[in-house]
This record gives sequence, C-alpha cells and structure tokens, in this order.
Amino acid sequence: MSVERQVFEQQTWANGASGAALTKTITRRLHGRCEQIEVKLPANTGARTLTLTVTSEIGGTLYTKAGIPQNADTVYVANSQLAVQDAAFDAWLADEKCTITMVLSSDPGATGATADVAFWMVDR
Repeated sequence: MSVERQVFEQQTWANGASGAALTKTITRRLHGRCEQIEVKLPANTGARTLTLTVTSEIGGTLYTKAGIPQNADTVYVANSQLAVQDAAFDAWLADEKCTITMVLSSDPGATGATADVAFWMVDR
C-alpha cells in the first residue's frame, strides 16, 4: 500500500470578487482511494467560507463540503480511518481526471482570499 499526497496550486480571490469570479476550478488526475482532504483558508476581511466539490470525469459528485471555515487549516478524514460517527466523508475511488471546484461564499473584502487543498490518496 502506498499513500500519495496530491497538493494543488493555491487559488486566489481578489477584493470585489463576485459572480463567476468566486468560482475556481482545477482539473487534475487523481488516482486511488481518497482517505483524507486538507483545506487551508487563511483569514480574510469578509470572513468568507469555502465550498469544495470534486467531480468525476463524467460529472458524478465524488465529494462536496460547504461551510469550510476561514482562518483554519481543516482536515477531513474518511470513515475508513475513524469510527463512522466521527467521519467527515466516505472514502471514494478515482483513476481519472477529476474537477476540483472551490467557491468562496462572497467577496473576501480588502485582503482578498487564498485557499490551498491537498488530497491523500491510497493505492493498493
């Protein structure tokens, strides 16, 4: 069994962002079973939250999480690693180009906003 941490390029939102400018999309190949997701959303003037969605190459939703807090480095762990009642999500499989979409809740304010996301994929 091997574990690969896949880190994606930092996404940024400018002061005054609205409409389509609140949505950032990355398309990248993910391979294996996703066991952990880490999202870092530093503090921003507007105290905005983030929604993260991962979809498969044919458009199926593999993962979605709304309300990811600002001023935090949040780790979500699959139920295969924790007791089910403590799990953040069900592990999911991928071996394809996936679309990772990050949507900021609204204008981040004068500071703008940045977000980093990483996936821990297990390959057996």
